[in-house]
Amino acid sequence: MNSISSLDRRLHAYRDDLADERLRDRVSAAQYVAGKNCVIVTATAPIHRSPDRGSTMETEALMGEVFNVFETSAGWCWGQLASDDYVGYMPAEALLPQDQAVVCDTQITVQRTFVYPKAELRDPPLLDLSMGAHLSVTGTAETRGTAYKLVQMPDGRRGAVIARHADRLDNPAGDWVAQAELFLHVPYLWGGRSSLGLDCSALVQISRQSAGKTAPRDSDMQGRMGRKLDLTPDFAGLQRGDLIFWPGHVAIMLDESRIIHCNGHHMATEIEPLAQAEARIAAHYGKISHAMRPD
Repeated sequence: MNSISSLDRRLHAYRDDLADERLRDRVSAAQYVAGKNCVIVTATAPIHRSPDRGSTMETEALMGEVFNVFETSAGWCWGQLASDDYVGYMPAEALLPQDQAVVCDTQITVQRTFVYPKAELRDPPLLDLSMGAHLSVTGTAETRGTAYKLVQMPDGRRGAVIARHADRLDNPAGDWVAQAELFLHVPYLWGGRSSLGLDCSALVQISRQSAGKTAPRDSDMQGRMGRKLDLTPDFAGLQRGDLIFWPGHVAIMLDESRIIHCNGHHMATEIEPLAQAEARIAAHYGKISHAMRPD
């Protein structure tokens, strides 16, 4: 049996007192439990380091994603996000048991959109959703030439979204870097994973997921994704979609010389020359560590 400290706690649900039943042969804990799948029913749901709203937000979940719950206590659920295995504490009010939730078949494919009570864009929206949020489509409608998809949210609420802002989960976007470009100027937010605010690795993850590709949550994990590239002094040979890594940071190559990244210098998602970013970041955080070409 592995030492309890040998597994990444971000990706494996275990504590001294409680652990995922699937880890029984890998870690020691006082109790093992099988998780219960629940679905996110709010537009976004924070995942904190501890059951305290003042603690660090490690990441966020989006409407329709599945969260495997191992413990519920004092309004908090400790569990694991199914899409990337991230472990943490989420407010219980954001969740509904999966067997009570509407099955989602569609995702939002634009940076942000509104859910209206009906197919009428003049109505006050019920809520707004970010790229990657999941819904179920129940029909279509048209009002004054604008096409809508009639939708049902995981908790059963109904509404309508602009038709071109959502597509079936089995019809992902073709260019994940183009999806990243949709987040241009979105504010930087540590742990954020939506168009209200996100961080460097969330930009990579959400953009790839929207295009039907996988990506782990944090930059150090993404730094092992794909094929490692040989970096030349002038960065020759890099291409669109390659990932560039500094200590604690990741950027996406937009073309052979420019990157797009969400960063704390601009406090937003911005496009800039790789050489310019490399010089600035090296002065404070260190030089580029490596580059990867993801699948």
